[in-house]
Amino acid sequence: MVKTNPSQNRISVALRAARLLPLIALCLSQFGCKSMLDVSNLKNFGRQNDEEKYASAYGEEEEDLSPLERVMLAVGRGRKDAARRNFRPAEGIAELDKAETLFNDGEYKAAEKRFGQIAKKYKDSQIEEDALFLRAESQFEQKHYPAAQDGYDTLFNKFPSTRYMPQATQRLFTISRTWLRFPEVVTSGDIEQVNFEDPKSSPLPKPDKDQSFQLTRAVPILPNAFDRTRPVFDTEGRALEALKSIWLHDPTGPLADDALMLTASYHLRKGDHMEAARVYTILRQEYPKSQHLQNAFVLGSHVRLMSYQGDKYDGKALEEARQLKESTLKLFPNSQERGRLNSDLAKIEEAEAARDWEMVVYWGKKAKPRAVAVYCRQIIDEHPDTSYADRARAKLDELRAKSANPTSFGQRVMGSIPRLPRRDAEEATVQTAQADGDIPIIEDRPDIPIIADRPDIPIITDRPDAPRETPGFGKRLLQRLPSVPRLLRIPGRGDDDSEDDEDFEE
Repeated sequence: MVKTNPSQNRISVALRAARLLPLIALCLSQFGCKSMLDVSNLKNFGRQNDEEKYASAYGEEEEDLSPLERVMLAVGRGRKDAARRNFRPAEGIAELDKAETLFNDGEYKAAEKRFGQIAKKYKDSQIEEDALFLRAESQFEQKHYPAAQDGYDTLFNKFPSTRYMPQATQRLFTISRTWLRFPEVVTSGDIEQVNFEDPKSSPLPKPDKDQSFQLTRAVPILPNAFDRTRPVFDTEGRALEALKSIWLHDPTGPLADDALMLTASYHLRKGDHMEAARVYTILRQEYPKSQHLQNAFVLGSHVRLMSYQGDKYDGKALEEARQLKESTLKLFPNSQERGRLNSDLAKIEEAEAARDWEMVVYWGKKAKPRAVAVYCRQIIDEHPDTSYADRARAKLDELRAKSANPTSFGQRVMGSIPRLPRRDAEEATVQTAQADGDIPIIEDRPDIPIIADRPDIPIITDRPDAPRETPGFGKRLLQRLPSVPRLLRIPGRGDDDSEDDEDFEE
C-alpha cells in the first residue's frame, strides 16, 4: 500500500481550486453577485486596445474619421488605413498653413504649385486630401476650369468619402453650366405639342438667351487654343462629364438631381431624344422626391413621342409615352399640363389604331381574310373611338358579303389566269381590205360559184400587210405540243386514220 503525504494532498487541492476560481467569479457576475475579483479586463490582459494604440500613436479621435472610414472601423476593417490617413505630422501642417496663406493672399498660381508639392510629399494622409482640394480651388480661382475639373475628379478618386464633397460638387456644377451656356433646365412650358404625322419636324426647345456661333464648339475635333476657361477639345462633352461626376460620386447630395436634369435638358435641346429619355428614366427611378419629378414625367413622355418613327416601325416608344402620360395624370391630378396630356393620349390612341390598320392592309394583300377579320375586331375592341374603327366595321361587312356568295374552285383558278386581248379577225380583215381598195370583197351570193380546190390554181396565202388573227391560249398550247398519238384522239370526228398513223410513225 502506497503512502501519501498529507501536505502534498493539500497542495494539489489548492491548485485545483485556483483553477476553478475564474469560472466561479464569472458565474457570480452573471447572476448579479459582485465578487471580490474584477475580471472585466481579463480579455485585454497582456495586450493594448487597437483604438487606444492608434490614438496614442497619432493623437487622433474617432470623430475625425470620414463616414466611410467610421463604417469600416465599426466592422473591424481598415483601422490601420484610417489611422494612417488621419495622420497629420507637424511639419506637414506647417507647410500646408504656409500654402494656405498664399491662397488667402490671392497668389493662386504660387499656391497651386505649393499644394501640388505637398500632395506628392504626404501621400495617403489627411494632408494630401487638403492639398488636393486646395490645389483645385486655386485652379478654379484662376478660371482654369479644365484643370480644376481634373483636380476635383482626382480628389474623388483618391478619397471617395472626402469631407470636401459638397464644395467640390458645387464647383463642378458651376463649371458645367459655364461650358454649356444655358444654365436653366428645360421645363414642360418650353416644349410644344408633337406632330404625330412627322415627329422629327416638331420644334426643339430653345435656350433662354441667344448664343453666338463658335466654330470650336460646333466642331468638337477643332482645338481651342485661345480660351483658357475651356478645354482644348469637346467643351460640351467635358461639361457632361462634370455633371456625371456629380451624381456618380455624390448620389445623395443636393445637386445630384439637378445634374441629371441639366444633362437631360442638354440632350433634349440637341435633339438626342433617346439619351434624354434614358436620363429622365434615371431621374424618375432614383429620385422620387426630387423637385424635378413632374417635369421628368412630362418631358420623358415628350421625348418618347419625338423618337417615334411611324406606324411602319417599332411601337415601343409609343407605348412607353402612353404609360408615362397616364402616370402623370394619376400622380399630378392638378397639373397645368392636364389638357395637353389628354390631347396627346387621344392622338396616341389614333396612332396605335393606325398600326393595327397596317396589319389589316398587309394580310389583305396576302389574301388572308381570317387574319384581316382578327385585326379588324381588335381595332373595334381596343380603339372604338378612332376613325379606324369605322374602317374596320366596313371591312368586316365586305368580308361577310364575300362569304355569303362563295366562288367555286374552278372560278377562282380561271380568274387567276391572265387573259390576253383578242380581236375579231373577220372584222379586222374587212376593214383592212376596204382601206386598201385593191381587193374586192365578195359577199355570200348564190349566183357566184365557189372555186373548189384545184391543184393548178395557186392560192394566195398570207399577205405581209394583212392582219393576222391572234391565237388564243389553247391554240398556242396545242402548237407547242408534239403530234398527238392516235389513241388520244376523240373518235367520231371524221379524222383520217391513215394520215394520223403516218404522222405518229414519223
